[in-house]
Amino acid sequence: MAVTADLVDAPTARGDVHSEVTVPPPRQRREPRLLCLESSPEQGRRLAGALSVRGVSVRLCTEPLEGLLRAGLWRPDLAVVSADLAAVPGVRLVQLLHTTLGIPVVVGVSDPSDSRGVNALAAGAVACLPRPYDLGVVLRLAGVRGGADGRWEPAPEPLRCGHLVVDEDLHQVRTDGRSLVLPTREFRLLSHLVRHAPRAVTRSELRREIWSDNRTVDTNTITVHVRRLRRRLRELGEGATGCALVTVRGVGYRMEVVSRWG
Repeated sequence: MAVTADLVDAPTARGDVHSEVTVPPPRQRREPRLLCLESSPEQGRRLAGALSVRGVSVRLCTEPLEGLLRAGLWRPDLAVVSADLAAVPGVRLVQLLHTTLGIPVVVGVSDPSDSRGVNALAAGAVACLPRPYDLGVVLRLAGVRGGADGRWEPAPEPLRCGHLVVDEDLHQVRTDGRSLVLPTREFRLLSHLVRHAPRAVTRSELRREIWSDNRTVDTNTITVHVRRLRRRLRELGEGATGCALVTVRGVGYRMEVVSRWG
């Protein structure tokens, strides 16, 4: 039920101003849920313990079938899956968790050159991490930031323009279920343009915000990066992003929502 509050301002020439403002009830926050499917009980307990003290609810499983059952009933926000689980191959687990249940999956590998990690990414995993896991990376992937008191805080909402989703916390760009891998500078350029869309962003602003570590950058450098970024967006397919990177002659650039590419 909505809560209403009466606000009375100071008298004006027209008399007292009286307005009624509807204040939505505060949203109840739920602690993030993480399912850990780990072949090493010791590593699993270590990760679960570190996450739990930060307010993350964790379910630890060593058997794939038990993990799949828990995932279906509990609906975690993220699943961390060891690539060397027996009984069910890691790629198959990714397919079942991600494609069937819609749960983001992170795959852990003991050897960075393990081909199972690459195969899991191709099957839809959002990341492949070395084991033992980096706690900070797992927290970010779960959409969690550490608060001042060490407890969890919801990560900021991703930036959006058309169908394009830019997640600054995870350094990810997504559209229509597809991911776009961008170099750091181009990612920062896109983030800045999307954050300020549909406002035109001047070249001097881009130089200051994106190339603050390089005072010698010139207009041509910015033009080259914009051209590369525009090409990468177009390579996703006509209309896939639902937006366009537009040149504003004599000013700079802006992102604008479009129904289809012009």
